[in-house]
Amino acid sequence: MAVLYRGQLPKPVAYTIAAVIFTIFAVVLGYAIYSNVQSSRDTEETASKRYAEADNLVCPPQTNRIEDLEGSYPKFYCVGFDGKQGTMMEFDAHGRIKLIANYDKDKLQGEWTSYHPNGKIDTKGMMENDMRQGVWNQYYVNGELRSVKTYKDSLQNGDVELYYQTGGLMAKGAFVDNLEQGPWKVYTPEGECARECTMVDGKEEDCEIFIKDYQITTKSYNSGDLGAL
Repeated sequence: MAVLYRGQLPKPVAYTIAAVIFTIFAVVLGYAIYSNVQSSRDTEETASKRYAEADNLVCPPQTNRIEDLEGSYPKFYCVGFDGKQGTMMEFDAHGRIKLIANYDKDKLQGEWTSYHPNGKIDTKGMMENDMRQGVWNQYYVNGELRSVKTYKDSLQNGDVELYYQTGGLMAKGAFVDNLEQGPWKVYTPEGECARECTMVDGKEEDCEIFIKDYQITTKSYNSGDLGAL
């Protein structure tokens, strides 16, 4: 049988209710304090990671370190009497590494590497007097190889291989002065040869089509941006 209390509750019941309310209040307050402290730690940790790679930037003798934090892409580099010298690092708006390049007397020389926001390499190759030279590799954001191209004085010259994001070969052929030339083959993601053409100054001639709807796709890789092949 239920017992109804009128007026004041018995002391044991009142004490129990008060204890429960106090416990709930303490738990809520404790969680709020913990969340605030954890948020502050996360903010400090994130801030400490911004431009982290710049801590390793060592300037050559007789140069000064420059920290250009203005604009969309903050940069760290060294400047001497002959302009930029040594390593240059560029970061995105979130402080993540975007590009590492090297200068000698204000010209890009040596290894040039750009990065995806997740830290994986986007594009990598060699520079000589501000121009691309030799083999350049580009990668998908998942780390899979996207393309292999050969440059001479920033113009594509030589063999080219393009890959699907799953890792299979997409197409292969050659360039002469930035135009597709000679035999080209295009493959399906399953590795079957879908199309084989002779290219003349970037145009298809004498094509043999084995599977429809597969084209030579190098045009989608061309860009005036140095960060794209």
